[in-house]
Amino acid sequence: MKKEMILMMSAAMCLAAGGNLSAEDAAPAAKPAHELTIQATGKWQNPVLVTDKAAAAKLKAHPVLKVDITVSPEESDTWFQAKLAVHGDGMTRAESPKWLLDRAPGTTGLDKVTMSWDTSSLTSQLPGNPTWFKIELVTQGDHARTIYVDNIRYEGGAGAAAVEKPKAAQPAADQPKKEVNSLTPYPSQGDTAAWPGKGPIKTGDWMAGERKAFWGRREADQGKIVFVGDSIIGGWKKLQEDFLGKPVANRGVGGDVTRGVLFRLQQDVLDLHPKAIVLEIGGNDNSADGKLPDFLFNINAIIDLAQKVNPDLPVILCGITPKGIPASTNPGLVSYLKRIYPEIPAWNAALAKIASTRKNVYYVDFYTPLLLPDGSGIDTTLFNSDQVHPTNEAHTKLAGVISKTLADLKLF
Repeated sequence: MKKEMILMMSAAMCLAAGGNLSAEDAAPAAKPAHELTIQATGKWQNPVLVTDKAAAAKLKAHPVLKVDITVSPEESDTWFQAKLAVHGDGMTRAESPKWLLDRAPGTTGLDKVTMSWDTSSLTSQLPGNPTWFKIELVTQGDHARTIYVDNIRYEGGAGAAAVEKPKAAQPAADQPKKEVNSLTPYPSQGDTAAWPGKGPIKTGDWMAGERKAFWGRREADQGKIVFVGDSIIGGWKKLQEDFLGKPVANRGVGGDVTRGVLFRLQQDVLDLHPKAIVLEIGGNDNSADGKLPDFLFNINAIIDLAQKVNPDLPVILCGITPKGIPASTNPGLVSYLKRIYPEIPAWNAALAKIASTRKNVYYVDFYTPLLLPDGSGIDTTLFNSDQVHPTNEAHTKLAGVISKTLADLKLF
């Protein structure tokens, strides 16, 4: 009888007798098939792959970042996209300029397909001795799926140009031009003069894709109550169900900031001739270390633009939702988040003050309803695992909170 079989039988007998296996008796643990397993929701998300601070130095020395991706086969030929991003203290979060993986898994699946991003242009921005640094996988698709990640590596050096690079970004990403359908695309993130307002700027292919989808629904959404903002609104999957039979439209874009809303307000919202605007924005301004005066400047500019078009248009400002910090978060990032997240109540108080001083502007508290009863922290049962994005149940709860204001204004 083989040694392995004897070991298995001994283990079974020991367990049957209620005993415990010693370290010497136990069979060696099976090596995981993949280094990382990510449960993707289908909506835009950016799970963290690396939190090692030393990764910044590795990228400086070897700027070609490579990652192998595996996705199981699927019966139908559906869509799936992925790219990479880096972020750390002292630098602006940066994403690869295009989707590095943009194809359906199909019936054969994706088996350790390599994504490659030459980050040479970011070398001067990478922090030299960061307190925190992370590499993210940015992904979206038509439905939830499991993604396996392996062999995160750094290649190239002085001759990085000789290493295989992803194709160059489409010129339109850097030089916006008028689309045939008249939708005005985002300016380049680096062209700060082209962006109204103050503070952080954020763009991405997924954001442009969301806006194109909005454009296709512009006729159907005329005259509705328009919800606009970041992923807290964009990820409100049951908005129609939570306001069943009510005229509501969703114009939320994951990752958006106040400058982004200000840029797209006319075409995405005001051109719909809305009955009212429900605005929830600011979480990404805060997490990008944006400053409160800049945030308030942009909020007032959004209200000014809306009421210039229609002085009687109700604008409902929703408080920024609370955030938690998962236990797995990198210690350096924890320190950063612990510094900025406590600022949120002050930002919300400033929003409430604006509402109290401006005509046809109202404030709704989205912060308190998602806390524990004693206010000691977030109610984690109302958040996804990232402790940032509300669950469907949380959104339904927020719908109940805002419905009273909408009813008081006789909007439905």
